[in-house]
Amino acid sequence: MRGRLNEKITQVLLETKRISITTDLWTKCDQTPFMGVTAHFYCRKYHVRRNVMIAMKELPHPHTSNNIYDKMIEILRFWGIGYDKVLKIVTDNAANMIKAFNRQAEDIDSNDSDDEEFCSDEENSSDGDEYFCADANLDESFTEENDCEFESMQEEQQLVWRKKHLRCVVHTLQLVVRKFEKIYASSTLKAAIALVNKFQKSSKLTTRLRKLANGKKLRPHCATRWSSLFRMIDRLLDEDVKAAVIKICDENQIDNLLRSQRESLKELRSLLENFCKTYALIGSKQSYHSITRCIISYYRFGK
Repeated sequence: MRGRLNEKITQVLLETKRISITTDLWTKCDQTPFMGVTAHFYCRKYHVRRNVMIAMKELPHPHTSNNIYDKMIEILRFWGIGYDKVLKIVTDNAANMIKAFNRQAEDIDSNDSDDEEFCSDEENSSDGDEYFCADANLDESFTEENDCEFESMQEEQQLVWRKKHLRCVVHTLQLVVRKFEKIYASSTLKAAIALVNKFQKSSKLTTRLRKLANGKKLRPHCATRWSSLFRMIDRLLDEDVKAAVIKICDENQIDNLLRSQRESLKELRSLLENFCKTYALIGSKQSYHSITRCIISYYRFGK
């Protein structure tokens, strides 16, 4: 069954003119690292957008840019996705990801060896994988004119991967949110997170909270999840939850948030709310609407 599914996906990918790739690293609870790769494309047959998970491969440490790049090339080759078919590669803002796909043309498939040079598509057309090939030995009989032409070609294609690389807009926005976290990373935010964690670790406190707050419970903050800080603060400031938390803290002699700290959290919540809405808009199935709005706003601003 898996073989038939792979054949079907391969056929669809072969019939697709342009494919955008997203990739990220992920670690299981047992600390096994993986690299996930997803293909995004427009299906001409059914006139719909398709998203296909094409790989979840173990990626042993170290997670260097070269190792990430080599694994990506391995995956693309397996599915028959040539360089010319890749429209964009989207990653987060991690330094190793940025370096992996902001390499020069001569780095393609070279494994950083100084003995291999970048070659043109025409020279490699016979092996059927010309867009990934980077290994060709220059003929010693090259004239100075040909050598200059070759160097010129290298310069023109120097940004070959860089032009295809995009940094995830949601992850970029999350970096801005991290700035807010640092600004408010005083006793206020630390106290709020500590209070939520205390409830999360106690079934007794959580059961009591849900009973007093109409079934609601506190939401933990997870740094790797979009909007988790906003959702934590928003739930903590909910009127039902706030009253219940105050009562439970009094009953169990737990340090609660001060009024001034709650006011600071309200300010932070108002700042984060628009980010939360933006994440939801971009991540929706109708995300192209957000792109349209950006384009319209751009032209209005320009005029």
